Amino acid sequence: MKSWGRRVLLVLFWGSVGALLAGGISLILGAGEASVLPFVAGTIGASVIGPIAAVMGAKTVTGQSIAQLAKAKPGEPLPADAPRLIARIESLREAGVTVQNFRHLFEIEITVFPRTGQPHRETISQFITLGDLPNLATGAFVVAATTDAGTKIDLRPAPQWAESLRTAPELYGRITALAATHTPPADTREEVVLGAGRAMHPARRAVNLVLVAVCVAGGAYGSLLYVFNGADRLTVAVVETPQRWSGQVHGLWDSARLPLELADIQAQLGDRELQHIVVFSDFISLGVHSDTDPIGLDTYAVRNGRLDEPWASTRSDDGGFSAADIDTDLIREVTQRIYRETPDAEISDVQVRRSAGALELNVSITGKYQSTYRVFDAVTGEEIPQG
Repeated sequence: MKSWGRRVLLVLFWGSVGALLAGGISLILGAGEASVLPFVAGTIGASVIGPIAAVMGAKTVTGQSIAQLAKAKPGEPLPADAPRLIARIESLREAGVTVQNFRHLFEIEITVFPRTGQPHRETISQFITLGDLPNLATGAFVVAATTDAGTKIDLRPAPQWAESLRTAPELYGRITALAATHTPPADTREEVVLGAGRAMHPARRAVNLVLVAVCVAGGAYGSLLYVFNGADRLTVAVVETPQRWSGQVHGLWDSARLPLELADIQAQLGDRELQHIVVFSDFISLGVHSDTDPIGLDTYAVRNGRLDEPWASTRSDDGGFSAADIDTDLIREVTQRIYRETPDAEISDVQVRRSAGALELNVSITGKYQSTYRVFDAVTGEEIPQG
């Protein structure tokens, strides 16, 4: 169960990495504010899930699970019936893992002196508090107990071991010959952080890398679908990115995304009429006739087909219109005409509304010293002179 739990965490971790990657891709594709969400979700997911999965799967050099070792309670005595022998510490080093803020994992090499036979060397892993560390210096003699979790140093040996520890330097101090040296199992010598946790056959490693790539790609693609609210918008964003960089596409008004936005607006508003619609570079603002107030107007901001919470105002006497009445090809043609006629023009927005019964396009142009606007018939595309 724990193994499956860790696998699920690893899938979520690499998916979070994919979401983090999607945040950067979204920014490149022009998603703007929407790119923040995958950035935040990916960062939180990777930073929280990653360490948990690492601890669950991490193993010591002896192949023992760090998570299992950490379960032992501080000061908990080893089983009284566990066989015990005198041992000498040859070396110890901190493994870089700390739990409960004061228990440090150490890898300790000891020479065990059996009652019969030759001494042998073992490498063990054990959590130790810094208060016990002075008693475990290199060359110190200790009591080693054989438990179900492997060989452990008995930090609180029974009183009857006091005499054995006192005489140990005289009896064993000069013994250096070793009958055997403990070698970690072949499948635990290599630690792969956040991977499979042990050395693998090349074929299995390749499969593991493919699964990681699939999880990252899945997390990235899923996040991008959410940011752009569908595969159609995502495809348009990818296709139009080179065009944005080269200046062929300037904003939402001359993008293939505009028909998709208007179609979603029409689907969500149903029969409600629009008072006006303003197309900005990466979102749309629209005023919609209220369905509860005869003279009310609900104003929405729309990004990737999603309508934000509206704020209310009073509508004008101008007639309404439907999103289906807007000719997106004409908007693109008009704005591209302005760019051709005025190469340094910077369009800030395109507004569609009725004026004296006619549907008009009002294109706002930001200049270096002053701003202006040009008005066009929204049906024919002819410019309407302004007095």
